[in-house]
Amino acid sequence: MLTALGLVLATLGVIATTSSQAAAYSPCRFSRIAVSVGSTRQDVAGYPSGSRVTPIYFTNRGPVCHLLLGGPVVRAFRSYHVSKKVTDTEQSVPAMTTDASSPVLAEGTRYEAVFEVVQLSKSSMKSGACGQATASGFVVEGYALPASNWEYFPRTLKHVCFYFGPGALVSNIGIKWVGVA
Repeated sequence: MLTALGLVLATLGVIATTSSQAAAYSPCRFSRIAVSVGSTRQDVAGYPSGSRVTPIYFTNRGPVCHLLLGGPVVRAFRSYHVSKKVTDTEQSVPAMTTDASSPVLAEGTRYEAVFEVVQLSKSSMKSGACGQATASGFVVEGYALPASNWEYFPRTLKHVCFYFGPGALVSNIGIKWVGVA
């Protein structure tokens, strides 16, 4: 039985957002969640100057379910030339949500997360711990079962840290849940 607050949330398409409430529903299936992205914007209010944000939308095309705790995971990718004839790819450090919620989506509900590339200081961006480069796209994964499935979105994103060597590491990407879109 839904409480008055639960009834309001269900009307909005979100039935529950805490992990204990999410346990009452099955995890979402990858095949039933449509993922799309909005346009990347720079200098958005509420974000550090120079940062770029991209909305990511998760639309439930199936019965009520919950997105996976800790998801989504986002990784930026880039291609680069090893030699004149060889091209390789590299991925950034993965970004994942840090809040302890598993959004529960009613059928047809669209839920939004924001993928952010933070503009760091010039000294941080040029340091060996960042390895800045331009990403050619990003992968979204870990939001539904099976968690190993992913979606790739081509997108030019400048100034992403790609360093994976020994020692300190600088990451300048993040993702957070926003709510019903």
